[in-house]
Amino acid sequence: MSVSPDSVKIAPYHPDNQTSRHDYAVMYSNIEKMDQQFQQLLNDLEKSDRANNTIVFFYSDNGGPLPRAKRELMDSGTRVPFMIRFPDRQLKGITTEDMNMFVDIPATILSLAHINPPANMHGKAMYGDYKTKEIRKYVFGATDRFDEQIEKRGSIRTDRYLYIRNYMPKQSVYRPVKFRLAMPMMRNMIELKRQDKLTHEQMLWFDENQPEELLFDCQNDPHQVNNLSVKREYQPVLIKMRKAYQKEWIKNYNQEWEKYPEEYFVNQMWPNGKSPEAELPAIKIKKGKLRG
Repeated sequence: MSVSPDSVKIAPYHPDNQTSRHDYAVMYSNIEKMDQQFQQLLNDLEKSDRANNTIVFFYSDNGGPLPRAKRELMDSGTRVPFMIRFPDRQLKGITTEDMNMFVDIPATILSLAHINPPANMHGKAMYGDYKTKEIRKYVFGATDRFDEQIEKRGSIRTDRYLYIRNYMPKQSVYRPVKFRLAMPMMRNMIELKRQDKLTHEQMLWFDENQPEELLFDCQNDPHQVNNLSVKREYQPVLIKMRKAYQKEWIKNYNQEWEKYPEEYFVNQMWPNGKSPEAELPAIKIKKGKLRG
């Protein structure tokens, strides 16, 4: 490992012990190694004749390998690194606080290629000829199946508040997914839970009596461990976020998702449990150009 376990900062929803510090250090060491490999790719690009007409996008999958990360709707599971490298170092060093989503990436690529994204695209172009003037007020998230486990939650986030709607409140947010159970840190947390040695913040993820609604102030509570939905002084914010969730997310995009269980959608994709076979693409080359 290139990162020392003693140097890492442990989130309050994880136990601060040797096992956690080791897994954190492995993760950060892997990130350092990834950065080195990516730098080598950029160096190779610079040596080629394509550097001056290549735009590089760098981002990760949602969440990370640690418990309460991947597939979770808190920032620990939804925030990802994202960088764009333009030719000739255009916009070098500029950062933005705008909120964006994965669906914005295809629209941005089209815009940078001088193509107007079609109206039925959900994404908003971040750069290019057709950069969207409207700044997002909200970003959305959802989780309905985690490998072999079924769950159902949706979220809407502003630059300050995160609202989560839980459709399965009688089960814990933690799901015993096989790949997580292979992690030393996950097994350690389960053992500490059995011994009743987890803190309140660490037990929230395991609580089998989850609220139907959660509200977090992400500025004052960056780890999202203090649910404000039950506090009287935050009821105006809760009502506003609830209405925005229904209007901006469910009504516009996910009416069926809210209405039907996950089994319905699995059957839509795999009728009678059988995977449909896609037709082979028809491809033609005309005047040196690929045609579909």
